[in-house]
Amino acid sequence: MDVTSRELIEYIRRIGQLVKKKFAPKNCAKGVHEVTMAQMYILGRVFENGRMKMGDLARSEGVKLPTMTSMVNKLVKNGLLIRESDEKDRRTVWISVSGRTKKEVLCHLKEMDGIMGKLLDVLTGTEKKQAVKMLIKMNDYLERMV
Repeated sequence: MDVTSRELIEYIRRIGQLVKKKFAPKNCAKGVHEVTMAQMYILGRVFENGRMKMGDLARSEGVKLPTMTSMVNKLVKNGLLIRESDEKDRRTVWISVSGRTKKEVLCHLKEMDGIMGKLLDVLTGTEKKQAVKMLIKMNDYLERMV
C-alpha cells in the first residue's frame, strides 16, 4: 500500500472518531446511542428489512447463529429488538425492531444527516463532485467483488 493510501485511511478513521466523539447526536433517546457498532449494524439491517428470520440475519452479517443469538439477546433485553417465534414452525425465530427503536433510528439518522451536511459544507462544489466520483468508483469495485 502506498503512502497516500495509508494517509487516506488514517484520516477516514480520525474523522469517524471525531464525528462520534464531538458530534454524536444528542437530541434522540439514548437507547440507540449506547449500542456497539456491531449492534448498530444489526439494528440497521433489521430496520431496513422490517422483519427477519434469525438465521437470515446471521447470514447477512456473516456470523454464526449462536453469535447472532447472543447479540440479539442483548438488544431484546434493552427493548430495541423484538423476538417472536413462528406460529407454524417454533424453530423459526423472527426479529423486528420495536416502535421505540424505529423512532430512535429515524431521529439518529436525521441528526447524522445534519452533522454530515455541516461537515461537507467545508468542501467546495467541485470537491464534492470529485468525492462523489471517487466513492462511486470504490462502490462499483466492491459490488463487482461480491
